[in-house]
Amino acid sequence: MSFRALCPFCSASYDNIEDSHQGDRARCRRCQQTIIIRPVTAEVQEAMQRARQLKVPFVRVAAVPLDPVLATSVPRATLQRYVAIPVGKSGDDLIVAMADPLDLYAVDALRLQVPALKAVMGLRSEIEQAVQDLPTPEALAQAQSARALAEVGGDVLAAQAIAELKAEFGEQAEAEAAAAAVATAPGDDDTSPAKKAVDAILSRAAEVQASEVRVMPHEGKIVVQGRTADGLHAIPVEDTVEYSRLVARLKTAAGADPSKRGIEQSGAIPFRHGGKEYEFLLSILPARDAERAVLRVLDAATVKQRRASERRQKIDELLATLAAAVWPPPGVRMDTSGAREFVGEQTEGKPPALRLALAIVRHAVDHHVRDLVVEPYGEGLRVLERSTAEHFEQVMTVPPFGQKPLLARMQIMANIDLTFTRDSRYGMFFLLYAGTAFEVRMATLPTEAGVIAILHFVKQGP
Repeated sequence: MSFRALCPFCSASYDNIEDSHQGDRARCRRCQQTIIIRPVTAEVQEAMQRARQLKVPFVRVAAVPLDPVLATSVPRATLQRYVAIPVGKSGDDLIVAMADPLDLYAVDALRLQVPALKAVMGLRSEIEQAVQDLPTPEALAQAQSARALAEVGGDVLAAQAIAELKAEFGEQAEAEAAAAAVATAPGDDDTSPAKKAVDAILSRAAEVQASEVRVMPHEGKIVVQGRTADGLHAIPVEDTVEYSRLVARLKTAAGADPSKRGIEQSGAIPFRHGGKEYEFLLSILPARDAERAVLRVLDAATVKQRRASERRQKIDELLATLAAAVWPPPGVRMDTSGAREFVGEQTEGKPPALRLALAIVRHAVDHHVRDLVVEPYGEGLRVLERSTAEHFEQVMTVPPFGQKPLLARMQIMANIDLTFTRDSRYGMFFLLYAGTAFEVRMATLPTEAGVIAILHFVKQGP
C-alpha cells in the first residue's frame, strides 16, 4: 500500500509529494527536501491540531531523515530526560523537536547545551524512538570517518591530512569566516542609518525591477533614482543618513575601499530579496562636489552562470597552454631546470598540506588522469579530474580550513610566487610514483572566489 504524507519541512499538501511506499525516501516538490514517507494517522492529525492551537511549529520526526552527527550534538541522557531530538538547523539555530516545547524549564535546560535553539513540537512516541535509535559513540565515530573518507574519494592519506589540517587551522578558519560575515563600514553596525538606507534602496530597486540605480547629492539632499522599462523612479531615503556615510556603506558592501575618495572604484553587492538573488554592480564616479554611485542590477543566477562559463573557458585555454608541445609557454620566464622532484610514496613526517597535495596528485596518477583542477566551491574546494578530452569528474572536496594551506602548498611545489596577482602564473614539478616519473605542469587562475590551481600530467619515458 502506498501513502502520501504532509512534508515535515514546509507542510506541503499531498499533491506536492511523490507517491512512494511507506518508509521510502521521496522529495517534496515544493521545498525540494528529502523526506521519509509516513501515513498521516489520527494521532498525527490530533498533534498537528494541538500545535496550531498552541501556535508552535509541528515537525513529523519519523518523516525527517535525521543527521546522526547533528542528532547527537546534545547528550543522549539530556534528550531522554526532556523527550527531545535535534532534527535540523535553521541558520545558526538548532531545531529541536520536543514532546512539550512550552515546558520552559526543559527548554532552558536544553539551552545550557545549545544556546541557539528553536523548539518545535513532535510526537512523543516518535521522539522516544528516534532517541533510542541514536548511534552509539563507536558507531558515530565510524560514520564520521566513513563520511570524511567518502568526501576525499576514499583516499586514506587525504582523509588523514584533512583531519590534521582541521586541528591546525579549523578554529582560525571559523574565526575568519565569522569576522567576514559581520564586516561593516568603519563606525557602522547592522542598525546604522547607512546600513538601513542601503538595504531599503536595494530592496526597492528589486521590487520595481530596476535595471540601474543612481545615487547622488542635490541641494543638501540625497537623490536616488531607479531606471525601469517605464522610465526613472524616485527611491526615497531617510533624512537621518548622511550622504558620505551612505556612499561609504555602498563601497564596503561591494568590496571597495571606503577611505579612498576622488577615484573610480567598482565592486559587486550580492543581495537577496523576495526569495530571489541579485547582484548589484557598483561604480563610484568622482565629481567636483561629491562622488556619484551607479548600480547595475543583475540577476545573480545569470551572473553566476556567465562567470562559470567564462571561468571554464579560461581553464580550457590554460590547459591547452600546459599541454602544448612548446614548454614553458612563449614569453614566460620560468626555470624548468630547477623544478623540484617529489616521491609519492614518501609522505611520513611531511606537513599535512603537503601530504594532501601529494594525495591529490597520487589519486590522479592512479586513475590515469591527464588534467586536474582544484577550485573554490561553496566555502571550500573541490578537486576535478579529467582523463578524456570531454568531461571533468569531481573526485574530492576539501573543507574551508584546508583551502589556503593546500593552494599555498601546491604553488610552492611548482615554484610559483605566492604574491597576489590578477594574472595567471606558471610552474612545474616532477612526481615519481609507482615506478613512473611524471612532469606536472601547473598554472594558477585568480578569481573573485580565490585561486584555481590547474595541473597537466606528462608521463616521462616509455
